[in-house]
Amino acid sequence: MAELVPHTPSSIVVENLWVDFQLGPVLRGVSCSFGMGESWGLIGPSGSGKSVLLKTIAGIVSPSSGSVALSTKHNGKVLLALMFQEGALFDSLSVFDNVAFPLVGGNVPIRRVGRSKG
Repeated sequence: MAELVPHTPSSIVVENLWVDFQLGPVLRGVSCSFGMGESWGLIGPSGSGKSVLLKTIAGIVSPSSGSVALSTKHNGKVLLALMFQEGALFDSLSVFDNVAFPLVGGNVPIRRVGRSKG
């Protein structure tokens, strides 16, 4: 388990993070921190929770318990980007929501994006 570092102007701190889906827990008590200027790699077998951890940090997946603290902010907005190695869809979103996501820049709740009446 990684040692937690104090909050810096740019840091991410994950504490005792649990994420459960219908088939059971994916993340179980994950704690780690990423400080300003650090580079990290996330390695593990398929299905081990790598993408779930990244999506939870990004706010796409809600944790069952635990916390994610992001102190990387500019004008009150969190500066965080998530890019997959290959063209991937968010498996937690519908097709419409996946298409709408870049249109709203991730800043507007997708339920507010209107559907065409055609």
